[in-house]
Amino acid sequence: MKKINYIIVFLLSMFLINNMVYATPVNSSFKDDNFYKCIINSYNTANNDTKTIEYNITDADLLTIKTLNCGNYEKDDADKIVDLTGIGKLANVEDLYINSNKIITLNLSENSKLKNLYADNNSISSIALNNLENLVSVRLSGNNLSSIILENNNSLVLLDLGNFTTINNGARDKCEGNNLTSLVLTGAPNIEHLYLCNNKLTNLDVSGNTKLLEIRARDNEISDLKLGNNDKITYIEMTNNKLNSLDISKDVALKILSVGNNMLEAINLNNNVNLETLNIDSNLLTKIDLSKNTKLQTLSIKNNKISNLDISNNPKIGGLNANNNNITSIDLSKNDKISLLKISNNNLMSIDLSSVNVVLESNITFDSQKRTITISKKDGKYILNLKENDENINLDKITFVTQDNMTYADGILTFTEIPKEIKYTYKTGLSNDMDVTLLINPVVNEIVEDSSSDEVQPNVDEKAESPKTGYYFGGASVLILIAGASYLLKRKSFSSIPKI
Repeated sequence: MKKINYIIVFLLSMFLINNMVYATPVNSSFKDDNFYKCIINSYNTANNDTKTIEYNITDADLLTIKTLNCGNYEKDDADKIVDLTGIGKLANVEDLYINSNKIITLNLSENSKLKNLYADNNSISSIALNNLENLVSVRLSGNNLSSIILENNNSLVLLDLGNFTTINNGARDKCEGNNLTSLVLTGAPNIEHLYLCNNKLTNLDVSGNTKLLEIRARDNEISDLKLGNNDKITYIEMTNNKLNSLDISKDVALKILSVGNNMLEAINLNNNVNLETLNIDSNLLTKIDLSKNTKLQTLSIKNNKISNLDISNNPKIGGLNANNNNITSIDLSKNDKISLLKISNNNLMSIDLSSVNVVLESNITFDSQKRTITISKKDGKYILNLKENDENINLDKITFVTQDNMTYADGILTFTEIPKEIKYTYKTGLSNDMDVTLLINPVVNEIVEDSSSDEVQPNVDEKAESPKTGYYFGGASVLILIAGASYLLKRKSFSSIPKI
């Protein structure tokens, strides 16, 4: 009977061992069971072994691990690491992946051989990286850091404290940053790649980081950016900050500059002859000189106050967005590579697209344009001769919408009274026709019949106030406002906007 009892006890013990859920690791140097599991797995990978979590890993075993892969992108919260106590025992680790866990504190002062740290998307509020002379790259975006000290990090090339960490169908999601209010980089003089988006920085000094290739620091509160002699930098992204001035005169290698949504009233680009992409949307610019930027390919200046835009020295431009400015005219005769053109809400009266080969869909609108036309009066009716008002008009492309008080024949519109609006469709010859509404606003006191002629000339009140916006074409009695005129381009378009 005693023998049977022993057998039952033995079988029960084996069952418990095989199904035990360990609350704490076997090795007392570690406190987090999930971290210990990761260490065992990394040991097995390094040594082609099959140790289980019951194994009490030795210090000698730990020194065989050079890559510790504890990243948890798709794991449940229950499987995430909270406590990295014992990390110092892995003294030979060179690559440490601990991204997407729940780590709060990170002390790597004993991991002197560390080269690459991936610790993004945690809850880290404090970290020690000083004196890690072999450290090459650090990724810490998506944490709670308010400060970070870099000392004797002479090998550091990449510092990521704010970046777009998630990609959905090729598009960048919201940038995951930190809570940094200041950053001193003198202890890491060889940084080449600096990512700082979505923090709380108010100034940034990289004048001592002369090997810098790119800065991405959008979505901060930076009003002062000191670049110094960074003649190697090719990419600067400072969108959504508070810059009111920017000196990039010594950044001669610069290819991409994105400084949209700042407070810039002027910018000097004369020394940036290698510039290929410029985004300076939503600033306070009234003018911009692009004459030296002959390599420019993409230009976005929307939401400024620019009245004159000269891109005759920029023949490589393929995309232009100049919406919401005060531009009165634009010459595209030297820009035959433009495939995307946006120039709505300006003061344009016409635009010549005869030299442009539009190969991508492009919406062009001409809103709130004003011109004057001459209407004659005969036999009590009002007559608008389209050819007399515009000798270049192509009547074959225009189809007027029928109105009760209007007739049309052979290029002549006849009205019983001056209409409030005229609607027509313009055949662009492309994939979409253009619907145009002309809002008519008389600017004369009266129309007096001339007894010596069948035509009636308007008696214009010279004291009448002209509209504050828009332009007059010669000679006139009636002001035309083109409303909602927009069309879609997919290839080479007509030479000017359709008009009457």
